[in-house]
Amino acid sequence: MVDNLNGGKLELWRGNNPNLTDHGRMHCERILQILDKLIPPEFSKDLSCTSLYLLCSAVWLHDLGMGFNAKDGKKLTPAEVRQYHHELAKTFIKDRWQTLSLPSDKHADALGLIVFAHRKSIPIDSNEYNSRIIGPDEVSIRELAALLRFADALDTDYRRAQWFDQQYRIESDSEARKHHLACYCIGGLRFELAKKTITIEAVSHNMYEKFVTLWKFVTDLISEFETVRTTLIDHGILWNHLDLNIDGKIYGEFAAKEEYGEIKGNRRHHSANIAYALSNEKRLKILEYLSNLGTGLSLTDLADKLKMTTPAVLKHLKVLEEVGLLVKIAGPRPAWKTIGSSRVKEILSCFEEEIMKRIEAGKLFSKVQMKALIFDALDERERQEFKSDLVHLEHTEVYHLLTEAEKKKIQGWATFF
Repeated sequence: MVDNLNGGKLELWRGNNPNLTDHGRMHCERILQILDKLIPPEFSKDLSCTSLYLLCSAVWLHDLGMGFNAKDGKKLTPAEVRQYHHELAKTFIKDRWQTLSLPSDKHADALGLIVFAHRKSIPIDSNEYNSRIIGPDEVSIRELAALLRFADALDTDYRRAQWFDQQYRIESDSEARKHHLACYCIGGLRFELAKKTITIEAVSHNMYEKFVTLWKFVTDLISEFETVRTTLIDHGILWNHLDLNIDGKIYGEFAAKEEYGEIKGNRRHHSANIAYALSNEKRLKILEYLSNLGTGLSLTDLADKLKMTTPAVLKHLKVLEEVGLLVKIAGPRPAWKTIGSSRVKEILSCFEEEIMKRIEAGKLFSKVQMKALIFDALDERERQEFKSDLVHLEHTEVYHLLTEAEKKKIQGWATFF
């Protein structure tokens, strides 16, 4: 059967959804490796030849639907391909089982059900997933579907994000980008059979990466595990715990949910505050002036330079200070200056999701303007990354939505820096 999938058939998904994490041959091979660790040795001996055949076949075929772009004669969008790919694969297996060199239509029917259920939205407690006789063996369809679903979810490390780069960050949709970044942060899995625990090993470099990794762990891995945990235990596969070790701190399922909820709440609040702070032209003008100046300036001097009243300037300074974009220097004549590079990185990482939303809405200039205001606080490596951002902006789908003046502004920044 695998021979029939040669010639690039397992890589057809790239044409429909090139921005997704890996759904091809290497993904299938990693799932087989995970299953080898997921199924205890004493239990694998009890699996019949037919069960093992169907499970391995399901691994190779579960994402085959990603390579199709039509359903019932209607052309599908990339999002629809992903939405229906499990259904497309099931239909193909049942209709073309002889092409796939499957032994019989009974094998095809069971295989189609297993593949169909790799999506966590598909319940596996219905009667059609009950055990049945196929050939000489009794096969537990429900058990095999649970194994495939969980092993598929566990293939979530950096190898699935091999195309993750700066241009991809800007051009892809936010959901796919978050999956890529989370996988990029995950180094691998640790199976501890004695403790009945599977640990996801991850490293984050900033708060946003930690947030996205927790998001992936809570919304993907834990939710997938919860749909199959009882089934696996009922069949003697006793993995009771799923942990996340991120930056040396281990989170159990409950603790991870709490941490994710807390960071999510803080980020939403923080992003909203920053968005508010940057939405006012006068505050942008204050930031730009102080950034270009490079040193602190008192309230009265700022008011004089910007030709604004001191109460108005003070009001804006307080807003910018509260969100961390300015620092107040204490003294007989208090002064304000722009933030240092470490704080810039923290704010940008926390604010990345909001920035990307603006980009996707066609408001690229907001991102460029914001980064330009704090450019002087960045170190040399960060400046190079910023220049790279500007180059890639010209190749995004929404670039044509900018006015000519904004395009010239972007090109001017790229040339200047």
